[in-house]
Amino acid sequence: RNLGLRFDLTVPLARFVASNPNIKFPFKRYQIGLAFRDGPIKLGRYREFWQCDVDIVGSKSMLADAELINLTFDFFKKIGFKVVIEFNNRKLLDGIMEALEIPEQERNSIILTIDKLKKLPLEDIKKELKQKGMYDKQIKEIFEIFDIEGNNNDKIAKLRKIVRSVKGLEGLDELEKIFKYVKNKDLEFKISLARGLNYYTGTVFEVFTKDESVRSSLAAGGRWDDMIGKFAGSDEIPAVGISFGIDTIIDALKLKKKLKPV
Repeated sequence: RNLGLRFDLTVPLARFVASNPNIKFPFKRYQIGLAFRDGPIKLGRYREFWQCDVDIVGSKSMLADAELINLTFDFFKKIGFKVVIEFNNRKLLDGIMEALEIPEQERNSIILTIDKLKKLPLEDIKKELKQKGMYDKQIKEIFEIFDIEGNNNDKIAKLRKIVRSVKGLEGLDELEKIFKYVKNKDLEFKISLARGLNYYTGTVFEVFTKDESVRSSLAAGGRWDDMIGKFAGSDEIPAVGISFGIDTIIDALKLKKKLKPV
């Protein structure tokens, strides 16, 4: 059989929950462990690294998402970091692409390209989108949508004039609930935020230092409602989680000279 190094801590959690049907929900847990990725190595990005995952399984309520976001703000405040949490919803992205008449079978591939916006020059992103079948008009329009300005509620109001699908509107409704539950000015609605992993089904978020001393995200996560049910061969079991990149956080602490000996 084919074996590989552990990519993250989320898939093993999904398998665990699927194999233990007597778990009482909501099931809240954290786990610290090693994960492995291929890719370029730079400050804040490694091929072997420690993660701390915090997840809530068994609740569809946006209160679960809000709990993790508030936990994240509290954690970084306690270690002396000013951070911004960029936030979006995959259902909204799907609704935007439907409004632009992008075929459903091409959307996951396009999301993988959009996820590279902070890593590649804009022209390279546009070229890749064109190679994946998007027309010039669609590319122009999607970036006009990504560039919508205003506060979080202003952006939602403007998007309601563009997005018409049930799924897209559901994503906007979920975003509104999050902004109602989380009263923090550093929660920023980022319409282009995609998160490349295809198991995300709703909310997605990434955490960055305000001063950009480390360009990589310090933590990231989102809602993954489908995975456990697929492993269990049962109905959907909702879940939401966040992964803290321990090595990246340590790099940021070293840069700020806030890492104390133990």
